[in-house]
Amino acid sequence: MTLLKGIFITICMFSLGACGGTSLTLTQLDDKSVPRGADNILTLGFKVDEASLVNAVQVHIYTESEDATGNQINEVRLYRGSRSPDNLLGSVLGISLQNGIATFENITKTGTDYLVHVSFMNTDPESGFNPVETSLVSVSALNEKGEVIYYSGDKNKDGILDKEIFSSRIVTITDSGVASLTEDIHSPVNKNIKNILAGTSGKVFSNNIEIVNEDILSSGLIYTFEGENLDLRASISSATLYLGDTPIAITDFSNIGPNTITFNFLTIPEGINNLTIGLNTETIGYQKIGHTLRNAKVTGMAFTGIIGAVSREPIADIELNNIISSKAFSVVPATINVWANATLDSSDTAEINISLNVGNNTSSSSNASVEVQISTLLFNTTGSSYDGKYELFNAFDTSNILENWPIVGVLNFDVTSLNSTLQSADFETFGIRPTNPLVDDTVNLALYSDGIKYDVLNVDNSFGLSSHIAADLPLDK
Repeated sequence: MTLLKGIFITICMFSLGACGGTSLTLTQLDDKSVPRGADNILTLGFKVDEASLVNAVQVHIYTESEDATGNQINEVRLYRGSRSPDNLLGSVLGISLQNGIATFENITKTGTDYLVHVSFMNTDPESGFNPVETSLVSVSALNEKGEVIYYSGDKNKDGILDKEIFSSRIVTITDSGVASLTEDIHSPVNKNIKNILAGTSGKVFSNNIEIVNEDILSSGLIYTFEGENLDLRASISSATLYLGDTPIAITDFSNIGPNTITFNFLTIPEGINNLTIGLNTETIGYQKIGHTLRNAKVTGMAFTGIIGAVSREPIADIELNNIISSKAFSVVPATINVWANATLDSSDTAEINISLNVGNNTSSSSNASVEVQISTLLFNTTGSSYDGKYELFNAFDTSNILENWPIVGVLNFDVTSLNSTLQSADFETFGIRPTNPLVDDTVNLALYSDGIKYDVLNVDNSFGLSSHIAADLPLDK
C-alpha cells in the first residue's frame, strides 16, 4: 500500500465500480503536544459531503513509524460530529490493535463528520513513543438501497484505500508536567504599601506561575506572612485566590493561622499565569471581632502535593521564599482620602482636602463614629531652587499659621495644634505656601503618598497610621 501524508485529500465514493460523485475529505489539524497519559486526543478527522451511513472504518496508529501497541495506546475512539458520549460510534482498546490498526464495524448512525481520538498510556516518551501518527486505511458505507459502497480508489471495492491517508496532525508525547514560581515585580498589586479598610477586601500579593506539558493538581497552597505582633485570625475572615482576574478558590477561617493562609485542592492550568491573593477582612469596633493589623507582608508561598492532571505523575513541590516584591499592608478602621483643592500654578497657596473612609467601623467602646486626628503632613520639595520658609494652616482658621523649612527635600509639619480632627462626615482643608520666593525661584511641591500621619483616637491599637495613597500628590502644577 502507498502511504500519503494529506491535508486536503479528496477521494471519490465508488459504488459498483463507478464514481458516484460523493467524496471524502481529510480535516486540517495542527500538530499537537500532549503529556504522557493524555486522554481522548483528536488525531484524525474526515468528512463526507453527503450524509450516509458509514458502517465501517479502519485507522492505523504509528509510533516512531512502527505499528502502535497496547504498550503505548490505551484506547482509540471514533466519534460522529463531536466528542460526546452520545456521538461515540465505537472504541478499540490498545491491546486489541491488530498491527497498529483499529477497526470499527457495525456503525449504525449516519453523519458527515467523523473524528478519531486516541488515549495514551502513561509511558516514558523516551521509550520508543514519539512521534504518533494516525492514518485512514478504509471506509465503507451503505447507500439508500442498503448496498455497500466504498470511499476508495480501488475498483475491486474491497474498502481498502489505494493510498493510506495520513492525518495532517503529528502528536508529540511529552513528559509529565513541570511547574515553577517567580516573583512579579511589575504587578500593580505589588507596587505600593497599602491600607485595607476593615470590613472590605484587598489584594495584597501577586506572582507568576509557569506550568508546561499539562495542568497540575495541588493538595495545598500555603502563603506565609510576617508583621508586627501578627495574628491574621484577628483581622481576616477569609481569603480569595485569583488566576489572572478570575477567582478560583476561597478559603474560610478554618484555614487561616496566625501567620499562614492555606488553599486546598487546586487545579492550575498549563501556561504562564498570574496568581494573586486577596484578603477579606473583619470590621473593627464595638462588639465587632476585627482588630487593626499593622505592616504585614507575604514572605513565602509553597504548593504541595502536586501531580499532573493528565499523567497523574508526582511533580516536585514548588515554592517562593524570602519574597522581596511583596509590599506591606495594614488593616485599619479608617482610611484617608486626599485631593488638591488648589495648586501653586494658579495660586500662591496650594490647598489639600482630607476626608475619611470608615465603612462600618466604630469606636472600640461604643457605637460612636470613628474619630481621627491628623498628626503630621509631609511634603516633598526635591528639585526646588527655593529653599526658604513655608507656611501651613487650616483654611477654615487662618489665625494659627505653622512655619518650617525643608531638610534635604523633606518638609515636615506637626499639625496637632491646628484643627485637624475628623469624623466620617467631615473634611479639613489645609493651605501651604512658600513665603517670598524670588521671581526666578523654582518651587517643586508634592504631598508624599504616605505623607499624612494619623491616629484613630477611639479605636484600640490604631495610633501612628499612615495614609498610603496611590502616589505622591503634586501641588506645584
